Amino acid sequence: MGLRPGTAVLGRTVLLVGDGRPMVLAHSVVRAAVARGPWRALGGLGSRPLAELLFTRADVDRSPLWQAWLPPAHPLARWVARTWQQATGQPFPGRGVWRRWSCFERQGQSLLVNEFFVPGEVAAWPTRARQRAGRYRRSE
Repeated sequence: MGLRPGTAVLGRTVLLVGDGRPMVLAHSVVRAAVARGPWRALGGLGSRPLAELLFTRADVDRSPLWQAWLPPAHPLARWVARTWQQATGQPFPGRGVWRRWSCFERQGQSLLVNEFFVPGEVAAWPTRARQRAGRYRRSE
């Protein structure tokens, strides 16, 4: 996103749960000024999925998906462990974490979407949840 240190941002963190088990910690970041402009709809999402905004609008473009394994000492892995503990009351069930991310652009302004996957849980997702996850794919 090219943010300078000290840039005001708006973040949204969501714990995605399947069959009563937390599986993915998702975190989205946008510059605060942009949250009042092209991305102002973020403020009205409430508990609705971010995918409603990202994959149903023709004027939203997505960068390629990137992924990386973050070792336990990585700052983002430590953030995930702390956030997980606060959200669930349990220690993060892994040493390190897989991160997947991409940027979405609307009117030239970026929104960064991160997903942090609980080790071993994605393969256990219920079939119905996997089918629902594909519902928001935008065809080109």
